Amino acid sequence: MIGRSKKPRCFAKIKSFLLTYKSNEKAWMTSEIFGDWLKGIDKEMAKKKRRILLFIDHCNADSNFQALKNTTVKFLPPNTTSKLQSTRLGDNPELPSWLSSANCEKTPG
Repeated sequence: MIGRSKKPRCFAKIKSFLLTYKSNEKAWMTSEIFGDWLKGIDKEMAKKKRRILLFIDHCNADSNFQALKNTTVKFLPPNTTSKLQSTRLGDNPELPSWLSSANCEKTPG
């Protein structure tokens, strides 16, 4: 969760919080926040001995991150969000052609 306040009053009496909270002046996702989140996901997957593939929407915050061991990141092409939002991929037996198995790289393991 990203907000503006470093210590929001609404969280004052909460002892444990299930989400990670970060803050900045505009409450925007920054490349630093995104990189920290991605490293955390990778670390969690390493603990569980799992490898995952993340499809992430195109945005400026996600351009630079270090090599990850258990997480593969693929960025969606620009201007595809509006086309995919109405599509429920879990209910759709035919995925868009750019997402088909012929276009996806298989990772060893």
